[in-house]
Amino acid sequence: MSRGTGLLAEVADLDAWEDLLEEVPPSPEAVARSQGIRDEVTRRRAVASHSMLRRLIAGALDVEPSEVTVTHDDDGRPLVPGAGLWVSLSRRGRLCAGSAAWDGPCGVDVELVEQWHDLDDVASEYFPNHALDELRRAGSAAPWVFASWWTRIEAAAKAVGVGLESAAGALECTLQYELDGTAALGFAASVASTSLVDVEWRTNHLMPPPWSGI
Repeated sequence: MSRGTGLLAEVADLDAWEDLLEEVPPSPEAVARSQGIRDEVTRRRAVASHSMLRRLIAGALDVEPSEVTVTHDDDGRPLVPGAGLWVSLSRRGRLCAGSAAWDGPCGVDVELVEQWHDLDDVASEYFPNHALDELRRAGSAAPWVFASWWTRIEAAAKAVGVGLESAAGALECTLQYELDGTAALGFAASVASTSLVDVEWRTNHLMPPPWSGI
């Protein structure tokens, strides 16, 4: 990813938090935002996710993480004041994904591939018809197909700034990118751009599956 263009996306294991927080100490804002979280593990992961995002942004801006300031809008979406950079963050248990884009608003999502009990119901409500057809033909691969489409839908909806009820439309007006080779994960990023952009994927502090205690 070159400064001024492209999309940078990263997935990380937040339970490697000691290494992460040693590399990027938590900011006062991250600590303050986490104070309302009662569960210690969830609070620790929230702080670590903020450090991961600052490291990601620092890489995009070619600065030190300590130089990065992250604020949030009224809906809780992260912002980088004055940088001309769009960012997004997603957490799923101990897994965290972040994205940063120069070319337009971006979104990111990460999901663990698992046996969802309500897979068909969720897909029927939110998937576009061609995705629904692919899922119904998938057989035993259905959990992987579901995770692939669900992360793309979530990422696209975040990039456009709409709810899941408008997810199908979000897919049509964004470009979605998916990381191959993560068999146990669905990991996708999206950018609201009319042109293809260069994508750089990172998998830092990501332990091999299975991820127990998600």
